[in-house]
Amino acid sequence: MHLVKKATEANRTNDTVMINQEKVFVSARVQMVLSYLEANYKNKVTVSLASNLAGLSIFHFERVFKREVGLPFKKYVTFLKMVKAAETLRFNMNIHITDLCFDFGYSDLSKFYKIV
Repeated sequence: MHLVKKATEANRTNDTVMINQEKVFVSARVQMVLSYLEANYKNKVTVSLASNLAGLSIFHFERVFKREVGLPFKKYVTFLKMVKAAETLRFNMNIHITDLCFDFGYSDLSKFYKIV
């Protein structure tokens, strides 16, 4: 499940066909990136890679992603990693925090602690 804010009633109305087609098209692109992040959250995923997956410029992707998801891209990636790390700890309490840090793509334990 993705952390995506609910669309407002204004966004659901059929103002014009063009707006709705663009909205559906963009949402599909963002959904593709969210799915990729879910599958690759342990790897380093840059905004450049994500924007390429979505077929948008970096600037436009960041604006669209924040509008659709409710968080900037980098904050969402950090949030997703922390949720997944918490789930890992919940199901495997014997895992060492250093191993968890490196498993989730952090090369510096102090940075991981700051985020946690």
